[in-house]
Amino acid sequence: MKRKAVTIIVLIFAAIGALTFLNAAIDHPNKEKNAFVRYFNANLIRSAELSHQGEITALCGFDSAKLFFNERTPDKIVYCSKELSGRKELTLRLNRSSDWRFYTVVTYPNIDILFGNDRKIASGNLLNDSLTTTMIRTNAFANVVRISDGVFIIRTVDTPTLDAVFKKVNINANCIITDNNLSQRLHDGGFVNDGKLSYDPVSNILAYVNYYSHHVIFFDTSFKLLLRSQTIDTTTISNVPIIRKGGAITHKSPPVMVNGNSCAFGGVLYVRSKLKADNENLRDFKRNEVIDRYLISDGRYIGSFYLPLPDDHRLLNFQVIGNNQLIAVYDTEIVKYKIATE
Repeated sequence: MKRKAVTIIVLIFAAIGALTFLNAAIDHPNKEKNAFVRYFNANLIRSAELSHQGEITALCGFDSAKLFFNERTPDKIVYCSKELSGRKELTLRLNRSSDWRFYTVVTYPNIDILFGNDRKIASGNLLNDSLTTTMIRTNAFANVVRISDGVFIIRTVDTPTLDAVFKKVNINANCIITDNNLSQRLHDGGFVNDGKLSYDPVSNILAYVNYYSHHVIFFDTSFKLLLRSQTIDTTTISNVPIIRKGGAITHKSPPVMVNGNSCAFGGVLYVRSKLKADNENLRDFKRNEVIDRYLISDGRYIGSFYLPLPDDHRLLNFQVIGNNQLIAVYDTEIVKYKIATE
């Protein structure tokens, strides 16, 4: 029975991931008005670039001098200078895993690789290539952020309720804490309020942005709710039709995505919006990704900017790394931008 429950949770996360990817590829119905406006008070200045062959998927860490990127397999790490020069690659001595849901976090020289379906963490040091594996006593998980050494916040689905909740995992203390008042108990496997979790290391605050509605919650590392807020669109309800069959849950049809990836740094939340504002040109909207900015302290909208899609590249991920510097990972290129505010 326990193995069956774990399998159901893994399938739920697989379905969520597949539909999120499918939704990202759909040309959303932005030809009609969406009943909100945005104002653009910043632009991006391209300062450096690095080409790749499609093997790099995301920025997984940075320090004062270097940037670290993960590849499509967990045993490969690419690093370079902050100016995207001097590319090098590390191959980790890591047991091969069929788990495609992995999350790499580099806080040089330390590295943590979390495997969401296998429910384990491989932690070690890049200088001596030593990794230690720790099993996590939760169901399959997603939305991983590192808070401190050996401490992580994850989002998982509890059984038998099928409620999606946040958990704080401390592998040093062998302790797991579940949030009590942040997550709605909908028994939906996490489909309705699926979203993106971000952590701002400067303010020490987390933000969870809903993919299918405008809802955002801000909370601290002790799961204290600080603020319930909204993005600037008017999508108040997640229109996520689900079906239940044989104890499992899945989408009945692909839902309309309101918000995409997000990140947080320096007291600001950056949200990749999927909806066109009424005062935007449709052609401009399709040729760029629009990033809306919000203050973490009070959730207030403070303006937007366009993140270009050069030569029809597909944006995989982006991260603000301080001093108004933004790293964008495209399907075959990495670009460093400076955010110039008006």
